[in-house]
Amino acid sequence: MTTTIRANPNRLMEIYNLLTNGKETFKEFSKKNGDRSKEILNEYIIQKVKENGYDGKLNGDSIFWFVKGLTHSNLPQYLNQPPEPKPEKEFTEPPPPPSTPSEPEKSNLREIIEKAPPNVPLRKLMPVSEQNVPLRKLVTPPEPKSNEYEPKRTTDPYFLNIQNSIRPHSKDDSFIQFMKINNENDQDRIVDGYIKMLNDSPTDWRINFEQLNDYGRKKLFPFLRKKFENEIGELAATEKYKLSYSVGGQWHSVPLNGKTYEELLKNLTEENFIYQIEKNPGWEYDLEGQRLPEFSLFSQIKFSILKHPKHKNTVDGGFFKYLLKPGCPKVLVDYLVRLQIFDSLINEKTKKIKEELNDCCFIYALQQTGNYSESLLNQIRLRIQNRYLSQSSINHLCEEFNIHLNLTYIDDNSVAQKQSVRSMDKGKRKTYMGIQKAEPERTHKFNVYQKHYFIEEKTPFTYYYIKNIEKLDEDKYNKDWITDHWTKGRSFITSSNLIRELFKKNYFIPINYSQEHLLHSIFYNEIDQDISNTTLEYKDEYCCKLIEPKTKIIKQVETSYWFCDFESDTSSKIHIPFLCCLHSLDGKIKKEFLGEKCNINLLKYLPTDSICYFHNLAYDIRMILQNNNQNIKILSSIIKGNQCFNMTLKFENKKITFKDSYPIFSCKLSNLPLMFNIPCEKEIFPYKYYTFERLRTNKGQINEAGKEEDKTWTEQDYQLFRSNINKIKGCRLNNNEFDMWKYALFYCHQDVRILRESFVKFRQGFIQDFKIDPFKYISISSLANDVFNHKVYYGHDLYSVGGIVRKFCSYAVYGGRCMTAYNKKWHITEKLADFDAVSLYPSAIHRLYTVQGKPVVISKTELNYEFLSKQGAYIVEILVTGIHKHYPFPLIVKKTKDGNLNDDKFDKPFKMIVDNIYLEDLIEFQKIDFELVRGYYWPGKREYHIQKEIQKIFEKRLEYKSQDNPLQNLYKLIMNSCYGKTIERPIEKDFKYINDQDTLDNYWIKNYNKIVEDIELQNNMHAVRILRPIDKHFNFSLLGIHVLSMSKRIMNEVMCLAFDIGCHIYYQDTDSMHIEINDLPKLQKAYKEKYNRELIGKYLGQFHSDFPTINGHKEMPESIESYFLMKKMYIDKLQDSTGEIDYMTRGKGLTEQSIKYAYKNEFDNDPMKLYKYLYEGNQQTFDLTKGQPCFQMNKNMTVSTLNEFKRRISTPYKEGKREKYFEY
Repeated sequence: MTTTIRANPNRLMEIYNLLTNGKETFKEFSKKNGDRSKEILNEYIIQKVKENGYDGKLNGDSIFWFVKGLTHSNLPQYLNQPPEPKPEKEFTEPPPPPSTPSEPEKSNLREIIEKAPPNVPLRKLMPVSEQNVPLRKLVTPPEPKSNEYEPKRTTDPYFLNIQNSIRPHSKDDSFIQFMKINNENDQDRIVDGYIKMLNDSPTDWRINFEQLNDYGRKKLFPFLRKKFENEIGELAATEKYKLSYSVGGQWHSVPLNGKTYEELLKNLTEENFIYQIEKNPGWEYDLEGQRLPEFSLFSQIKFSILKHPKHKNTVDGGFFKYLLKPGCPKVLVDYLVRLQIFDSLINEKTKKIKEELNDCCFIYALQQTGNYSESLLNQIRLRIQNRYLSQSSINHLCEEFNIHLNLTYIDDNSVAQKQSVRSMDKGKRKTYMGIQKAEPERTHKFNVYQKHYFIEEKTPFTYYYIKNIEKLDEDKYNKDWITDHWTKGRSFITSSNLIRELFKKNYFIPINYSQEHLLHSIFYNEIDQDISNTTLEYKDEYCCKLIEPKTKIIKQVETSYWFCDFESDTSSKIHIPFLCCLHSLDGKIKKEFLGEKCNINLLKYLPTDSICYFHNLAYDIRMILQNNNQNIKILSSIIKGNQCFNMTLKFENKKITFKDSYPIFSCKLSNLPLMFNIPCEKEIFPYKYYTFERLRTNKGQINEAGKEEDKTWTEQDYQLFRSNINKIKGCRLNNNEFDMWKYALFYCHQDVRILRESFVKFRQGFIQDFKIDPFKYISISSLANDVFNHKVYYGHDLYSVGGIVRKFCSYAVYGGRCMTAYNKKWHITEKLADFDAVSLYPSAIHRLYTVQGKPVVISKTELNYEFLSKQGAYIVEILVTGIHKHYPFPLIVKKTKDGNLNDDKFDKPFKMIVDNIYLEDLIEFQKIDFELVRGYYWPGKREYHIQKEIQKIFEKRLEYKSQDNPLQNLYKLIMNSCYGKTIERPIEKDFKYINDQDTLDNYWIKNYNKIVEDIELQNNMHAVRILRPIDKHFNFSLLGIHVLSMSKRIMNEVMCLAFDIGCHIYYQDTDSMHIEINDLPKLQKAYKEKYNRELIGKYLGQFHSDFPTINGHKEMPESIESYFLMKKMYIDKLQDSTGEIDYMTRGKGLTEQSIKYAYKNEFDNDPMKLYKYLYEGNQQTFDLTKGQPCFQMNKNMTVSTLNEFKRRISTPYKEGKREKYFEY
């Protein structure tokens, strides 16, 4: 056994505080005990629990529950004494307890527990001679009675079964938990109970892993592994099952399919299952819900079969979930391949999955008609995001690709066994899918049977042969028997009737899940998205859409607008709101709601059809849904990643919409007063000090308020805190106490006022200057896009693109270049400037144009550079066959397994998709040789109106800035956000919110193959994430691609010239570069000579140095020493003429506070030492919870505070030498 407990420091402190009746934090303990704090805690805890009979594994959770049990037993006095801090010496244990004389018989501890009156310590009920005996030595398991521990059926089909199988009822659950976790006899009973349940209910069971220690897990593991491999793997894939699991208190459910089954088996290893790793508290298991978490993170797991409710079957199709039985005639096996039906999933020659199974069945059926080229099929494939397609999805595909499809739905169990599937066209029903009149080669008959699409055709088999297949030789497959002889077949069975007859004759066996996991995933990102063999031809109405004003009939409702904020108790596992402040739009109404029901009282107060803004709604919506009751229903939401843009709720027959102001302002709330010149008191708030327990007394200790904060309060912080208290009437109670409610109300009301006044000023300015109301938008990019819609796009014959056109163009989207020179790490002691482009993306737009008309596929005769150079624009695929000029910051981008990489090393020809600006720069700067492969061109004329509009916005911003008018920030936001929507990606998933179990069960059955995951929220509300089957997204990608390419041209003109004339640049991040200051004069001169433009200045297209100033000085500092480790990871040591020193640090995925914490605690408060340590190839751990609160937005609409969230950083780059800069 090792001498270290597997637990993080905070868990150790919980155990320590239980042993000593203390309330210390690890931070406080560390201040007294130094670097050996964790070691001291380990030694102390191990000694104490061993003295009290603990002999289990050194696992933090197991020890915690053991000690939790002891705390109910009046611990001996000596145990409550904390260890003296002795960081330099070996830990010495306190005096041992008095020895206990041996007793002939031990008391029955279980009887004592069961008879114990409430709130009486168990020790006082024991004989005096036993009061100091370790509790574990007093436990005598009772003799089991007949069937006493067998699972009994109760009203709860899961948990109570196991509870009854574990032990009789006890009044002291914490102590029984200790016995349960640490007594092998009880562990045996728990595991035996679970095994019996798994045997009795193989498709309906639940396991609570929190009841098991390592011993119990080790005993259960082989049985559970065998259960998944043999029994669950053998379940028929034609049935539907739900797998549910709890991680961190959150329940998630996923449909069982081949992919889920494969991941479960992969995760279910003995190491994952038995040895509980330290859980990463920042882990949120894959936001898209397409990857299961590690088994070690499960606290519970449930498995259940979905019962088929009575409802009309849906028309959709996917894989045929049956195989032919062994022994079928070969001629039949060979034919059924045309219908994507097989006798085996594996190709016997290659031992791999059959290639015919790589496609969804609809595409496969089209392929079998022989009328579609592979390139056209690839184009159809690119539209599909889910291999299981509904009838509406089939109709959409048929309409786009000019197909007339007669689709027959077959259900042998219904009255009408065959039905023509109907679809809708502009509100009218039609008896076909797709278009009414199609070319003969685009007119087909398909069937959907057993959730599988296949072609309808005459087969080579006679009716007679199939009816008598069991009796006949296979060579009679195409013959009829007439009276007494065989004749050439006259009546041949159709494909649909063939499959039905074979079903009647039991020629099929269901595929099981161990077989289905061999198939490709149902999800779009597993489908081959290679467009190299995809035709670029397209249908106008599905791939081109005129950018014009939308005509919407808006229902007039009386809407009121509000602004709101919550304050919460963050001391428990889940944040709980205690205060909510609400302001009306004009500020005349100011309400406050206090206590645990503040969220419900807010909903009761808000009128129907009201819209309420929060700043960071992702947090506050979770406060609204906290302790949710059945009266709240989620109607709709827009959620992207961890950001909630809006959510509409129904509460007591009212519809209330909540919106997030953060996507509008794109900054912290604390930045708004400066942006909009709003007066306010400087804020400081002791978040962690505010708990419900303290609020009940309403007397806060001023000198203790900041002790628990993530960033330790300084004396200046306390002075500000006292100053704010004194400014609030009646807030100071005496010299060292303050009214907690009054301070919280002041703070919360001020935040709401800042948000309200900022939004009002922002809105007034927007309406005044652009005639657009921000209330109608959810983000600054959608606002800016509409500004350009009205000023640039509308009325100019411009088109957004979708389908294959958008998909092809998307490969020409390359983000800003971010890299170190030559992809090496650098230590530089030369003086550097952070040379920054003025408003890079607006500068790019200022040199650009829009191109009228629709894209045209480049023909073979047009596939030459001379022709394309005369067009308005083009996006082409090229084959790079040579690179004759190389740079430390290459223009060439290569796709790697880790993403895009700027690298101009040439070893073999490779392909890129580029627009006209990018290709021109590759020719100009990198001197490439290339071949044109294919692409689109826009023959329309170039329109330069966009340059004038961006110039107006830029000049207006400068004007407002000179006047110190806060509206200048509005114009900055517009300029920087106007192109974002043009290259926006499609939304692939939606949420469906369901409140009652029957509706949920029906939804699961109907949408089983579309469900990504089901997240249980509160009070039985579920958020079901589903996959959109068809990509219908449009964007104005040509302009967005041009903006990105022109922005890179602005940087390349400077950086390539700099290299050519011998300047040193070490780092670039999109719009800035770190360049040696001594090189700037010659670069400025050369730039003027080559481009006839001034390089340095404050206008569009110019550059300026942009380091942060030191302590508000009015001069720009220089970097006197720098480490560039990799992209997004560097440090600059800054100094100005005053001699003062400051640092600019960057760390990808790290917070500024976590970096500060690391160098303050481990590197003598010297950030340069930290970066030098990393530069030398060492790995460093950063804790993102240090110095600032770190919250986790849970999927079940709660918020947790993370106590530890570590990231380990090291650089894989090779070292670069300045003296060899021009030799690499």
